[in-house]
Amino acid sequence: MADPPAAIAPIAPIKAPAAPAAPSPPTLSFGNCKSDDEALAKVPGRNVEDPAYRKRGVVRSKDWFPASRKVTSGNEIIPYVNGKCAFADMSEALKTAFLPEHRIYLIGWSVDKGVQLVPGAGGTLEDHLKNSRAQIRGLFYDGRITLSPLISINTGVENKWIADMINNLPNGAAVIDGRLPPSGIHHQKALVVQGMFGLVAFLGGMDLAPSRVNVNPAAGEPWHDVQVRITGPAALEVRQIFEDRWIDHPTAATRDERLAGTTMLTSDARRKLAFPDPAQLDRGSLPSTTWLPGATKSRSMDGFAAIGRTFASSKASGPYTFASSGDYSAWEMIEHGIAKAQRWIYLEDQYLVSRMARKALLAKLADPNFEYLLMVMNGSGAAASDFKFLVTQRNEFRRDLLKIDPQRKRWGMYILKDSGDPERQKVCGTYLHSKTWIFDDGYAIVGSANCDNRGYTLDTECVVGFTDANTLDVFLGKSYAIELRTRLWRKHIGLPHAQLRDFDKAIKFWRQPPPSAMIVDASGFEIDSNLTPPAQFPSAAEAPAVETAWTTFIDPDAR
Repeated sequence: MADPPAAIAPIAPIKAPAAPAAPSPPTLSFGNCKSDDEALAKVPGRNVEDPAYRKRGVVRSKDWFPASRKVTSGNEIIPYVNGKCAFADMSEALKTAFLPEHRIYLIGWSVDKGVQLVPGAGGTLEDHLKNSRAQIRGLFYDGRITLSPLISINTGVENKWIADMINNLPNGAAVIDGRLPPSGIHHQKALVVQGMFGLVAFLGGMDLAPSRVNVNPAAGEPWHDVQVRITGPAALEVRQIFEDRWIDHPTAATRDERLAGTTMLTSDARRKLAFPDPAQLDRGSLPSTTWLPGATKSRSMDGFAAIGRTFASSKASGPYTFASSGDYSAWEMIEHGIAKAQRWIYLEDQYLVSRMARKALLAKLADPNFEYLLMVMNGSGAAASDFKFLVTQRNEFRRDLLKIDPQRKRWGMYILKDSGDPERQKVCGTYLHSKTWIFDDGYAIVGSANCDNRGYTLDTECVVGFTDANTLDVFLGKSYAIELRTRLWRKHIGLPHAQLRDFDKAIKFWRQPPPSAMIVDASGFEIDSNLTPPAQFPSAAEAPAVETAWTTFIDPDAR
């Protein structure tokens, strides 16, 4: 970790400017959950002969997935780019599970039973669960980072209240799960509902927490995040994540026995009780308060999807019988996506510090035919409170990017700033929590895995990768990935969807943001206040200690 090379002049750190006193009014509603679909439905399709899109071709749909992953077809993927809309559809899904033969499964890093899924009386998560007769099961992180049998750190995450509430229900069973390798955390976030109209799964970066819907600009709330709703075969793969952990956990066995009213259940009997076959999927009846049926790609049913996971190897710690050699498929999917991308990569991430991802992205940028790497991250002030020396790691990435492209013609890093618009502030916050990758506008990965080594090798994580069964949809401008990216850019840039649909034409709005944009260029070096003295990079004397702390404790590659 030496000082930046003399040949590369450090770029002055860029701070977010004050919000404009009189912001331009939004061209479309940001608070209406249907506005994205309504606008996208009106954007005309592209000419398939457009030379800008034929000159490079596109990756065939199934080629986006690594050979190790089970890829299923016939999936419907609905994306959410704010908590208000995601929580509304979670509420509707939970209402479909109301009979004893129905099931609700909830995995969380931090879950607040009092979070308001929908406004008004009866709208909290607790209300929804208490009003259901379905069997409810929950797996929640214990909130501790264990360094050794005698040393642990309390993270402040408290899931006791949601677990106690579920366990106090006659139809509920929950486990506070601390079965982890040293320094690991349970970071998976998923809700799976097996109700009247079949199986539906929600997966992404959103915790069921007030921070996704609270309106508090000073705290960056509501946090910017991404979630997806999955119906089809991939939803069963999401349920499998819960099933693997549940059946493997000794405490869960006693919870199942209480619900069954008997003891000494075999594993097969537990699976039959807890994970029965779901009802036949009836998408037409599955409610959604958010999207217009059939209007856009997100409501079609021809998506290829695969689920990726992170479980650390059990060789050292032995916590999981189902992943004894580890499961690094979340990273395998991301790494494969980076390698296959030909033109563009768009990435949103809370931390953006993974050395594994850095190496792969630098190799991609070194390809002179690759066109643009666009990264949006949480501001270092907030993110650095979670990762000591985070700024140093980001500066190293910037330094390496500058070696390849000193003029920054093919890459950029950005953070979010406040819009200054009271109406927009209700859904567009500045704290970025998203973990989202979009490759060539043809393939997207959304999930809980941060761009850090621990998210890819140590902490438990889950992601979904999805693309279109028909590769031609990318040419037509109607792919899943295009529509997700356009929703995100609409939220960040504030311009009409039609101006943002084409990546190569809309990149100018990042390089020269309009007044409506909530973005700030953060490609310049910053000062890391954790260094002594504060600097952009550690001194030669301090560098070995920083390196050891980072690779051993803060963000290890645990493979």
